[in-house]
Amino acid sequence: MILFFTCYGAMTYFVSVYVVENQLGNEAFTGTVTSVSLAIGIAASLLFGYFYSKMKRKTVFLGFVLLTVSIVLRYAFPSQAMALVGESIGVVAYTTVYAYAYAEIPSLVPPSKIDTAIGLITFVYAVGNFICTYMVTALQSLMQGASYMSVLPVVAAFSVLPIVFEYFVVRSENKNK
Repeated sequence: MILFFTCYGAMTYFVSVYVVENQLGNEAFTGTVTSVSLAIGIAASLLFGYFYSKMKRKTVFLGFVLLTVSIVLRYAFPSQAMALVGESIGVVAYTTVYAYAYAEIPSLVPPSKIDTAIGLITFVYAVGNFICTYMVTALQSLMQGASYMSVLPVVAAFSVLPIVFEYFVVRSENKNK
C-alpha cells in the first residue's frame, strides 16, 4: 500500500509540473485538472459501496490497475485531454484503494483492534504521500537531472508492483481454500 500511495503522489502532486513540462497550459489549467479530477473522485467515492458489494477483493486490484493505466496514459499521450483523463483515473484509483482499505478492516482484525488498524492505514497513506516527492527528486538525481516526464516510466514500473503482489496474495489465498 505504501508503494501505491507513493506512486499516486508522484503523479498527482506533480500535476503542475506535468502541465508546465508539456506546455499544456498555466496555473488556471492546472486548477481545472485538479478540480475536475476531484469532482470525479467524489462521484467514485459515492459509488464505491456499489462496486465493492459486487467485486469484493477484486476492488483493490482494480484500483491498482487504474493507477498504472493513469500514469502510462499521461506519459504516452501528453495533452490537455490526457492531463484531465489521466488525473481523473488516478483519483478514482486513489479513492478506490483508500475506501477498500477501510472496508476490509472488520474482516482482518478483531473489533477491539479496529481503531488501531484505522490509525495504521492512515499512517501508510501519509508515509506514501510524504515520500513521493523525495522519490521523484531522487529518481531525477539518479537520472542526472532528468525531467519529470522521464521519471514517469519508472513510477509506472513501480506502480505495477502492487498489482503483482495482489495477484500472488489472491492466488495464495485461493490455493489455501
